[in-house]
Amino acid sequence: MATIPPTPSSLGSWEEAFNHPLPVVRKLESQLRTQISDNQNKLRSLVGASYRDLLGTAERIIEMDGQMSLVEGNLSDIGRRCDYRIVERGRGNLDGLRKAGRKEEESKLEVTAQVKMLTGALDAVARLVRKRGNALGAAKVLVLARLLHKSVSESDNAPTVIAELRKKLARTRKRLLSYIERSLAHATGDRTTLSNTLCAYAMISSSTPKDALRHFLQVRYEQLESKAETTSEENVLTMLDLYGKTLVDARDLFPRRLADALAQLSKTALLKDDQVTSVQELNLDIYQRWIPEDIRTFTPWVRSDQLTISDLNDGLKFWAKQAQSSFVQALESYLESQADAEVVLSTRRNVLSRFLSVSSKLKNDDFTQSITNLRNAFLNRLETLATQSADISSFALQSLTDPPSSLPTTQPSPWTLATQTLDLSAGALPFRTAILDHRRGRTGPIKTEHTALDRWTTQLNSHWAFVASMRSAKWDDDLAFDLDDLPYDGPDSESLQEALSRADPARLEQTLRAAASAAFASAYRKVSDAAAAQPETPAFFLRLLRELDARRAALADRLASSSSSSSPNEALITTLHTSLATQTLSAPCAAYAAAAQRQSHTATSLWDGAAPPLPCQPSPAAWKLLAELQGGMAACGEDLWSARAVAVLKGLVREELREAVGRFPEGGDGEVRAQRVFDVLYFGAAFGAETATTGWEERVGELVEGAGVDAEGRARMERGAGEYWKRTGVLFGLLGG
Repeated sequence: MATIPPTPSSLGSWEEAFNHPLPVVRKLESQLRTQISDNQNKLRSLVGASYRDLLGTAERIIEMDGQMSLVEGNLSDIGRRCDYRIVERGRGNLDGLRKAGRKEEESKLEVTAQVKMLTGALDAVARLVRKRGNALGAAKVLVLARLLHKSVSESDNAPTVIAELRKKLARTRKRLLSYIERSLAHATGDRTTLSNTLCAYAMISSSTPKDALRHFLQVRYEQLESKAETTSEENVLTMLDLYGKTLVDARDLFPRRLADALAQLSKTALLKDDQVTSVQELNLDIYQRWIPEDIRTFTPWVRSDQLTISDLNDGLKFWAKQAQSSFVQALESYLESQADAEVVLSTRRNVLSRFLSVSSKLKNDDFTQSITNLRNAFLNRLETLATQSADISSFALQSLTDPPSSLPTTQPSPWTLATQTLDLSAGALPFRTAILDHRRGRTGPIKTEHTALDRWTTQLNSHWAFVASMRSAKWDDDLAFDLDDLPYDGPDSESLQEALSRADPARLEQTLRAAASAAFASAYRKVSDAAAAQPETPAFFLRLLRELDARRAALADRLASSSSSSSPNEALITTLHTSLATQTLSAPCAAYAAAAQRQSHTATSLWDGAAPPLPCQPSPAAWKLLAELQGGMAACGEDLWSARAVAVLKGLVREELREAVGRFPEGGDGEVRAQRVFDVLYFGAAFGAETATTGWEERVGELVEGAGVDAEGRARMERGAGEYWKRTGVLFGLLGG
């Protein structure tokens, strides 16, 4: 069993400690030192606590000594002052101090109560404004708040919060004025509410009836301008309603009704008014006893300078002029954004009907000028749209300003239609249209121009339909009154119905006629200028002119009289026909002249007659000339060869042949010369022989004489050439037509 190490408390003497090993002795030493240190600390704490107690006891003894001295002094002073007169004087001074304290306290309570009422009044006004309550009641409460603020500000005990309340009062007044303006701007309220709102404005702004009228009209005018900022038909109609309602309201309220309402305000003290006493935020049952007498008996007073009927009429006349100008400008701005004449006409119907209804309720001396301004606004826009619709360049003729890089000079075969895909699900109309387009050369740019001109014609006709609808309009059907009751004073005793259904359509029709005529004139000028710049493509310009002429003929009754006559481009058409004919005949005529120069023999076995035999059919070169001419004409397009164009071609061919005949070689085989005579006679039958202009007969006489043909032989060949042309002319359809 292990031996328990000794502790200092278990030793009987210090000698016993050294009986143990050295480590145990050192441990005992450490324990002894620790115990000694703890005992020293405990002793020190005990001594310190006892010392502090001694100090505290000494301080209390000194304090008690001072207090005893003070009590002895006070008792000595009391003894000296225990005199009757001194006691009575002290009691009197005490009563005075108490009364002064109560008065100051009452003053503070009065200021506090008024501040509470002022705060409640401002809150009440804010609540009425927020909930769109009675503006007159709010104005009365605001006047009370202003009186309370003045009373508190002038008191000796004005609190520091009064500065903040002054700012709040100004803000609340501004909010109430804004609310009043919003209420006046609306035209939906009844007259009583409107009268109360004007009284509220007069109360808080100290305005006269004349000032109230001026403010009322200004607010309504600003409302008109705000509606004009966003242009639409609905806003224009709203402006008209507001315009009429303002004039009716003003004549009803001023001067009598508003003057009576203002007079009622001064008959009742403010704090006895039901609109004030019913405001819960004021807490009058608590704070009314603290309200000064001057505020209790205060009666609102509003300047009631008399507003005369003359002043009212002058003000309304000036305002009506401004208002009309405003909504006419708004109407013009809206119409400017409309590119559809049908929409403009619908708006015209709605706006004029509304204006007439409004005017029937007004005593408007300048009604004639007002309705004229509105009519002109619509007519100006309709005329602009009519002029735009009549402008061909905005629809067609784009190929003139931006010509294609190359235009076809020949017309494709009609058999090419067999290679095209046509939608026949709705019938044969697409096929018929394709045939007609090909027959009339409507391919490429011409097809584009044809479609564009159709759109232009449709657009133009729609405007004529609008003119007709304006003429057929019966304005009395939409109105609950007779148009003749309105004070309209038109020129030459013209009625309002005539002005709207006869004069306005007539003016628009005149504009439309002039615009359409000018459009055709401009189109013809453009075509002429383009044709002069591109003489190598006469077929294109002939077809384009034909499209224009077709539209001009269709619109003949809708153009100015000077534009509905014959085509104004006869010289241009002749020039184009000449250019087309020259391009067509140049190669065939040159080929014939060259072949005639080379001809050295002929097939006499085919000649007719025995004494002597004479040619009875043209030479191959002559036949080839006609065939190539026919082919060239067909290649250009059969639609181009009108009788006039064929006549020009034949005249030019005669000139070419006359020159070619003059260059025939001298001498040679007489039989060959006779064939040339028959060819020339055959050409005369085909192309005509106007000897007076071409000298054709002289050339024929020279050939006959050179061939040695007598008069009878010439007669035989002329009859034979004529008969042969009758039999063969049908083979050259375009030439034989």
